[in-house]
Amino acid sequence: MQIVPVTRVDFTSVLPRFLSLYVMSFLTPRDLCSAAQVSWHWRVLAEQVRG
Repeated sequence: MQIVPVTRVDFTSVLPRFLSLYVMSFLTPRDLCSAAQVSWHWRVLAEQVRG
């Protein structure tokens, strides 16, 4: 078992989906576009926030 430092935990993998979407809903459109480039999972969430 590997111990991962807290600074490297992806909050979207720990929080329920609706909370991740809520957090991302506070991002500006520009920041949301940047977040969408982090990973495939973040892109899916960002697209759902944009609606």
